[in-house]
Amino acid sequence: METKKAPLSIRIIYWVTNISFWLSVLASFLLLVDGILIYANQKADPGFEGRFLPVVIQLQNTGHLNLSNQSTTLKLTTYTIGIEVNNPPRFIVKKIILLNLLLYVIGAYILWIFRMFVKNVKKGEIFSIKNISLLKKISYILISSWLLGVVYSQFTLYIITNHFKFTHVQMMGNLPDYLLNMNPNKLWMALFLWVLAHIFITGLKLQQEKDLTI
Repeated sequence: METKKAPLSIRIIYWVTNISFWLSVLASFLLLVDGILIYANQKADPGFEGRFLPVVIQLQNTGHLNLSNQSTTLKLTTYTIGIEVNNPPRFIVKKIILLNLLLYVIGAYILWIFRMFVKNVKKGEIFSIKNISLLKKISYILISSWLLGVVYSQFTLYIITNHFKFTHVQMMGNLPDYLLNMNPNKLWMALFLWVLAHIFITGLKLQQEKDLTI
């Protein structure tokens, strides 16, 4: 019996997923080794260089715009910012390392599940209980990772607004645009996969009914 070859697009997605998965595994391993060395005091704290802060700031000074013989007062509006911290407290470094490692592991696990899903499709197994379970699992993990990101943002926001002091800078007590605009994409993706899983359930029922009528 001749085996039907999977479409080129499916094969490309399969191999891209494979490569992405193993790169994520490698990154997780390197981060784990780095974290172990820091925990064992065998490596200096990396510090925070240009890290994006989950907080909005507002500068408390003004400027002037001179154009066409007219002078206009300028004031910087709220915006997000990165920061460099030398020799940060070790307990913060440890928490950041653990959280980053957890996020890498979650990302690698999602890629692994998606790889299994694409592999099943590649073999021609589309409407199956296994694929439905995989899609639901990915959607639940995406929601969990979004919640983890919210917890991380709130923790960092608390540290920044209560312990960081700057001159002419006001820390705003709300989350930045990336939490409001980017992270919900995970929720939309989770919802899409959850709906897709139920579409697959309908497809599986139709396929079973078709098999019974033959």
